[in-house]
Amino acid sequence: MINKTVRGFTIVELLVAVVIIGILGTLAIISYAGIIDRTYVSAVKSDLTGNDKKAKAYLAKYGSFPTALDSNNCPSAPVVDKNFCFNKSSATTIISYSGSKSTYTLFMGPSDSNSGQPSYAITPDQSPYVATTTFALRLNKTVDSGNVISKTSDGGFVVPGIVDAYYSATGDPPPCSAGGCQGTGSALVAKFSSTGTLSWAKGWDGSSQEDEMEQVIQSSDGGYVGVGTAHTAGISDNDALLVKYDSSGNKLWDLLIGNTTSDSGFSVVEAQSPDTGYIVSGKLSTSGFVAKFSVSGSLVWYTSLSGISVDTDLANTSDGGYVLAGNNFIMKLSSTGAVSWTKTWTNATNISYTQSIQQTSDGGYLYAGSTSTYASAGNDAYMMKFDSSGNFSWARTWGGAGDDWGYQAIQTNDGGYAVVGKDGNGYAFFAKFDSTANLSWSKEFGVTANKSTAKSIAQLSDGSYAMAGNIYDYDIKGDIFIARYDALGNIVNCNSNLCRGITGTSNSPVITVSIGSVTTGSTAPSIVSAGITLNTLTPTITFMAQ
Repeated sequence: MINKTVRGFTIVELLVAVVIIGILGTLAIISYAGIIDRTYVSAVKSDLTGNDKKAKAYLAKYGSFPTALDSNNCPSAPVVDKNFCFNKSSATTIISYSGSKSTYTLFMGPSDSNSGQPSYAITPDQSPYVATTTFALRLNKTVDSGNVISKTSDGGFVVPGIVDAYYSATGDPPPCSAGGCQGTGSALVAKFSSTGTLSWAKGWDGSSQEDEMEQVIQSSDGGYVGVGTAHTAGISDNDALLVKYDSSGNKLWDLLIGNTTSDSGFSVVEAQSPDTGYIVSGKLSTSGFVAKFSVSGSLVWYTSLSGISVDTDLANTSDGGYVLAGNNFIMKLSSTGAVSWTKTWTNATNISYTQSIQQTSDGGYLYAGSTSTYASAGNDAYMMKFDSSGNFSWARTWGGAGDDWGYQAIQTNDGGYAVVGKDGNGYAFFAKFDSTANLSWSKEFGVTANKSTAKSIAQLSDGSYAMAGNIYDYDIKGDIFIARYDALGNIVNCNSNLCRGITGTSNSPVITVSIGSVTTGSTAPSIVSAGITLNTLTPTITFMAQ
């Protein structure tokens, strides 16, 4: 037998071996990383138009997509690397580029001469529109104004308003003291896709004066119906305007409604199933009206309303009827336009054209306006909640120093509430409340003080919000703006002051509501067709928050 003596490693020898193995491993990793790095650079340089590959290679190397580009479209943040410069897709427009397998979208194009904002955006998520649908909309650099935004069945939205309105050479509104008035004023309807792309824009212009669309909704046939005011020679100087469009924005028919020189249309809803047609609210001189029209534009019934303020908003109710709201009142109407009840309040001061109404999920009603009586300073925006019978439930104010104006409030998908308007700093604001009406957060939107106002808000099917209004930072005569927020009130990838939060104060006043009275009538006004041919509009879109 042969005897062997087997000696184990000492501790020192084991430690030396571990260190040697570690060094060899590190050298191998460094060598591999260098090979990978050179491979990325080689792949990028061999495919000069491969923006998708460049962005993914940059992501693999630095752990993030580029968040900023220099003047040559090369990444300048989070790490400067000129091996990953992007090719501009167009010399004149901003277009969308999506990688076939990537989860980002790269937007390329020149910077806008008016805004001076960057011409790209890289969004590393599945919802790139959130970062790219904050923009100003203008036509020929004239006075443009947006009104009540509405969501559409395809996930997009439609915005009414006025473009090419009266202005002077210095931007003065009518009476245009500096140089006289210019412009004609075309009633605008602009349709946008779910990604914020303009689908079409149409203008209704029946005279050399101003025509304006206040509200447009999508109808169950896939088309649209809009209401506003026309300054034509059809009936009188000013008439209420009702226009029916097909799904592509082509006009099917139009109606003028009026008797006097001061008639206007304010709001429209679709008649509820199994009924068909459209319900319109507006004013003739100093009296309000609600009317129903068939899908072909024939008058079905008409109700005049005397004894109330006439700037009104209209909404469907779950019982097949309608609810109407104006300065210091709400009114419940049956499916045939008969008044069921009217409630008024006089201990708060409201501002004309700053109110909206919506039925809430519990069968009650949500009203928005402005109040000086219960304001923390000046005027505050406020919401009032009523039960299904019109009894007061609660009120919430929102504001700070200066005058704050509320334009529209909605109930949100989470059972909470949102209100928008103009704050005391002169910016558009967006305030979100939870389901118990406690303030959750507030946002301020705008570049320069006293140059932006939010007119309306809509929550879209994915939970995001589209806010519309006016802004004067990009054109002295004003633009329509649309801001897209996610469900938490953020504009993703927004690097400008358009996205800032703001501290707002909310109080809970108790408002005394009483039974009101109104005189009704059924004598219809003159109703004629204007026979206007729509103009196809080509507005300029300026991205603001990239």
